Amino acid sequence: MLMTLQGCALFGGDDEEVQLPTELIEFESIIEVDEKWDVSVGKGHEGLVLGLKPTTDGEQIYAASFDGNVIAFDTNR
Repeated sequence: MLMTLQGCALFGGDDEEVQLPTELIEFESIIEVDEKWDVSVGKGHEGLVLGLKPTTDGEQIYAASFDGNVIAFDTNR
C-alpha cells in the first residue's frame, strides 16, 4: 500500500504553482433585460446532477424533469 501511495508523487504534487482566481471588478451594465415571462418547471432533485437544459424549436420551449416529465411552452403567448 505504501508503494502505491508513493507512486502518486510522480505525477506532480505540492510543487505545482496554484493560480488564484482573478479579482472581480465593478462594471456598469450596458443592456437592460426586458423579461416577458417567467415559469417554474420544478425544483429539481437533490443530489442528482443530470445536466437537463431547456431547448427550443423556435415555436416551443421544451423542458424535462428528472422523473421523465416533458413540458412544452408556447413562445408566442
